[in-house]
Amino acid sequence: MDFIQETLRQLRPNDGDWYGWAKVDQDGNKIPNNERMCYEHAISIKDGVTKPTKKEFDAKLAEVEAEWDAKQTDQQKQNAFQSESDPLFFKWQAGEVTEQEWLDKRNEIKARFS
Repeated sequence: MDFIQETLRQLRPNDGDWYGWAKVDQDGNKIPNNERMCYEHAISIKDGVTKPTKKEFDAKLAEVEAEWDAKQTDQQKQNAFQSESDPLFFKWQAGEVTEQEWLDKRNEIKARFS
């Protein structure tokens, strides 16, 4: 995920593609393409839309990153249940392992991703 672009979009959700990337810095020096996509080089390209402050950007960036991390953790947890716990559930249903073995694995996964 491009956290910078997602952050800029979320800061002005009703303004569509309101931003672009400066091609030159304040001194008129060309900004290399690989250095353009950062807060400092974001510019408003839509009339009436102002660039958020650095403080606003940093706060929203922290939120976006935290949301992404939470989604990634949830997905990893779900994957662990499917690959580690679910097979034990079916083995328990078939009488091949105890219910406690299955529950222990579920609890271990829950603790791992808490």
